[in-house]
Amino acid sequence: MRKGKKRPVPSCSVCGLTIPNIERPTLIRNLFLLGCVSIFTKLMVLFLTTSVFHSFVDLFDISVYFGYAMSVLNGQIPYIDFSVEYPFLFLIPVLIPLIPAMIANDASVYVAGFQVLMTFFDILTLFLVYLIGLRIFDSKRAFRAALLYATAFAASYFILTKYDSFPTFLLVLGTFAAVYGMPARSYISTILGFFTKVFPVIAVPYLVPFNASKTSLKTEIVTLLKVAAVCGAIFLIPMILLVQDWYRPFLFATGTGVGVYANTVTYTLYNLIYVVLHIPVSEGIISLIMYILMIGVILLLILVSWVKGVENPRRLLVLIAVTLFMVIFCTKFHSPQYLVWLTPFYALLLIDSLRNVLVFYLLQAVVYIEFPIAWGVLYVNRGYVNEIGTAGWYGSLAFFMVHAAVYLASILLILKSDPTLYDDTRSAVGQVVSRIRRSTR
Repeated sequence: MRKGKKRPVPSCSVCGLTIPNIERPTLIRNLFLLGCVSIFTKLMVLFLTTSVFHSFVDLFDISVYFGYAMSVLNGQIPYIDFSVEYPFLFLIPVLIPLIPAMIANDASVYVAGFQVLMTFFDILTLFLVYLIGLRIFDSKRAFRAALLYATAFAASYFILTKYDSFPTFLLVLGTFAAVYGMPARSYISTILGFFTKVFPVIAVPYLVPFNASKTSLKTEIVTLLKVAAVCGAIFLIPMILLVQDWYRPFLFATGTGVGVYANTVTYTLYNLIYVVLHIPVSEGIISLIMYILMIGVILLLILVSWVKGVENPRRLLVLIAVTLFMVIFCTKFHSPQYLVWLTPFYALLLIDSLRNVLVFYLLQAVVYIEFPIAWGVLYVNRGYVNEIGTAGWYGSLAFFMVHAAVYLASILLILKSDPTLYDDTRSAVGQVVSRIRRSTR
């Protein structure tokens, strides 16, 4: 009996990149379908939020952005004549929508233009998620991951109301560049993300060992330093010379200098331990413990990535996702829009089972309830709406306990998807301890 010939793995070339596991017509068709699903999801979110749940589309941040844009239009210089809360490249998505608003001479056009721009960056992120998936998985699983991202309804709400779509795009672009073998571009993208909203730079400690698996650590460190030096010379040095408090936008983006927010795990633990269990403890102590936990876990992840290396793209995605999770979960300052940062990585990592997909959507649901549905009903920034001890107060506490539990469940499933990470971490710690012991003898 003659054996049939093995069919070759399909691939196609786009802008000089070889995209595996798919033919060009299928790729174009799927990208079009995914883009349509993404736009439909956003339109449905707007409709359901206002017409079904009778809630609101939060335009406060966009109004602030419009104020910045008008100040620039009136001849004022950002960071010098007026303060800006975020790093320098934040002004890119702020100023672009001013163009159609000026042409139409209508401020409402600025809102629409901003939402279209953020949707554009989000669809680019969606396409990158799909292309990363094609590099890691087969075509069906890659499409499933992209479809998860396209239908992430809570993230869609914040994409239409905040500017996080832009720095998230830069973070995912950096990850894409690394996965497709473009190390320098991966560093450029993530460092530009740092100058947009700080958080994309968390990928750099993992991108270096991942890229070094094809070259060497020395080569990648030199490349990173060159990229950082050029970006610093262009964006940072002029600000240091011209702006007295040039560092403040970076500190604001990290949430330092604010109190404990009511929708944080820190505040939930404080209410559970101090108010319910009557164990004397302060918000400050709990916050300190959470920050120690965050720093400890992130240092462990960096340690394992540099000692054991990052050999495959899935490990890279897990490391970035867990680091983002720790920053979001442990800090005392929290905004529901941070879900936008996680969603591309969760979409790629939570496709292995129906349970994982359900947890993905459950997380979207609890964050959507958190904001806008529960805002002003269960909580405001610095506390619960109802008085301590009332049924409403316990309802708020119960919701945020469920909120924290769903977040925890999501990251535990992601950790479970990388079964060797725990053993690699133990081995890396053991190697470091052994080296320290040998050096002290």
